Amino acid sequence: MGYCYPSVASGLYAYYNWWGSYPPDSALFYVSSVCYGYFGSPLSSDPWSGTPLPSASRSVAKSPVNVTSAASRSGDPSSGIPASPRGLASLDSPLSGIRLREENNVSAAKDFSMSFIQNHPGDAAGYVGLYSCANKWTLPDLIRFFNAIPPQAPSMARLLLANLYQIDREPVVAENVNNGIIAAYPNTPLEVKAEINNMLIDLYDKNDIRGAEALLANIKAQASLTTPMELWDAEEAVALHGGVSLDGVRDANTGSGIPKSSSLLQNYPNPFNPTTVISYRLKTAGHVMLRVYDVLGREVMTLVDAQQAAGPHSAQFNGQNLTSGVYLYRLTAPGIDQVKKMLMIK
Repeated sequence: MGYCYPSVASGLYAYYNWWGSYPPDSALFYVSSVCYGYFGSPLSSDPWSGTPLPSASRSVAKSPVNVTSAASRSGDPSSGIPASPRGLASLDSPLSGIRLREENNVSAAKDFSMSFIQNHPGDAAGYVGLYSCANKWTLPDLIRFFNAIPPQAPSMARLLLANLYQIDREPVVAENVNNGIIAAYPNTPLEVKAEINNMLIDLYDKNDIRGAEALLANIKAQASLTTPMELWDAEEAVALHGGVSLDGVRDANTGSGIPKSSSLLQNYPNPFNPTTVISYRLKTAGHVMLRVYDVLGREVMTLVDAQQAAGPHSAQFNGQNLTSGVYLYRLTAPGIDQVKKMLMIK
């Protein structure tokens, strides 16, 4: 069980597992400089050969990244912290908030996460957990809370605040928050992430193609501070919405370049509530299928099922009648069959 917000924070929680002779190696789960691995209450016998018995001892993964002691995070009777009803997490563990959200008790998860942050103001897991509670009812409380975060809060919490304003359809305020991050954290990966956010605001909310191109040039100049995937997505977004082909040639008549290859872009905004735009580029004309699936692989919506010309295209996904969570969208067309993930928070 865990969470993953690429380039912001990620966590893996493993309780009451049978590890045999091979204890977990947290280095295998490294994602970024904000990566959490919680390993507690390992089973003392193989559950497939006998009744699993939780061990009183616990092991904590060792890694150069930020790993919190499982002894302080789980419902170990020896720790003095009461276990949750299922016995897998304590009231002092971010895992409890994840479970509440999984049980669709978002309000309780929000309250828990706020309390957890007050007790652990420097723990990024609490802020990500609280951010995951965003929906149309909790959003005002979350924005107020993130606007009053303590000095010990991790710097990425400001980026989450900007994203909350985006979910709340306040791009101007989100841009101001991003500008504050850029000023406060120059020459850091966080600055580049804020610039990417502003670039997307220019593209999708302000329709300022030239502004987005200028930001992209600055982002590319700091390529070492971002990831190849982030940079590729940023370049593709500007190429699609700026009418520039991947070889940098703009069509002076139509403004829409024909790409060298077909591609599927990350949806925007993401996370979203409840609508988002999925954009893609076609190298050649042909029959196009764009479908959305839940995490179990069940199709929930067909967005495109038609012949389309070469060039840039987009489709809007409206999840108003669907539950919050992760969804997959798949583009099938001549020369491409690609899948990406998106997160709806209601």
